[in-house]
Amino acid sequence: MIKKIGIDLDNTIINYEIPFKKFLRKNNIKVKKVNKSRLKELINKNQKFKSWTQAQEEIYGKYIVSAKKFKYYKSFENFALKHKFKLFIISHKTKYSQYSKKYNLHKISNLWLQKNIKIKNYKIYLRVLTKF
Repeated sequence: MIKKIGIDLDNTIINYEIPFKKFLRKNNIKVKKVNKSRLKELINKNQKFKSWTQAQEEIYGKYIVSAKKFKYYKSFENFALKHKFKLFIISHKTKYSQYSKKYNLHKISNLWLQKNIKIKNYKIYLRVLTKF
């Protein structure tokens, strides 16, 4: 039997705490503690942004370069590979934001993955949009 593990990319492998902080600083939004739910709430109330999705384009596009792996991800990866699990990275991330084509989010994510994990150990599936 082949053992498989599917892993979500954003906020499971990639820790966006630093990109969130950079985005908040750039947009002069002050919070005591960075929390995705709180950030989403603040963005949706802010007249400067159309929605949280617009902010995500910047965070997951422009600021991903400053993102790190979650602290214990390397330990998990070593354990899984040692025990011969097949690893799959799965993401619902679209290629472009619904607001613009400013960032190719698939390309940027792949660059982050190449820099931060051994991609030869994974099958990677990023969302492909199809029209119905």
